[in-house]
Amino acid sequence: MDKKIIIAHRGNALQFPENSWLAIQSAIDLGIKYIECDVQLSKDKQPVLFHDRNLERLCQQAGALYDYDYDELITFSLSYNERFGDQFKGNGLLGLEELVTRMQSYPDVSLFVELKRVSIEQFGIDTVLSCIIPLLEPLADRCVIISYNFAAIREVRRRGWQMVGFVMDQWSTLNERRIDELAPEWYFCDINGLPALGRIGIAGTRTAVFEVGKIEVARELWQRGVDAIETFNVNEMITAKS
Repeated sequence: MDKKIIIAHRGNALQFPENSWLAIQSAIDLGIKYIECDVQLSKDKQPVLFHDRNLERLCQQAGALYDYDYDELITFSLSYNERFGDQFKGNGLLGLEELVTRMQSYPDVSLFVELKRVSIEQFGIDTVLSCIIPLLEPLADRCVIISYNFAAIREVRRRGWQMVGFVMDQWSTLNERRIDELAPEWYFCDINGLPALGRIGIAGTRTAVFEVGKIEVARELWQRGVDAIETFNVNEMITAKS
């Protein structure tokens, strides 16, 4: 079992617009075997890869993803002009169905799919899961569904999904609620919410830490027992495993 896992956070997001196929393809081409992406629903309930609560930063558009039907969303540029200028003008948003189709060409790559809270708040857990889970079925043996929303992950588990993960900002959250009832395969924790000292990890599950941008930090975390680091800095972080 690999104890030094690198998870590409929204793909190779330092070099390409995050959650785009360009970013995901780049991470795969670099040899990364674990990709994290974010999923929200459009107004007409089509799952789309997207992180933010609004479209301004990444698409230079007003409103939220759920304000637009899918056919209109795919006309927008996922270009992140503030970082990349006009380099990726015309690069479209990626639908979850298209991602699943493309990933079938990479059977050795695993996905972490985060259910974004903004969609759960807008549409409810049942609608979000009913739209997303059927599309992910072809990748069920290598796809972990993750979320900050405890109730959503509990329902994912109840529906029989094989692998789930709980995301948290503070490691101490583990002491505040009965997360153990989920029996998650993965825990994800913000690096800023970790204890300062000691080993990190829970027997019988795996732990990932985000957002890790420096090689020396990644090496320290692996020494403390963390299984995976999640990073935008894919290119450089590959050298941290050596």
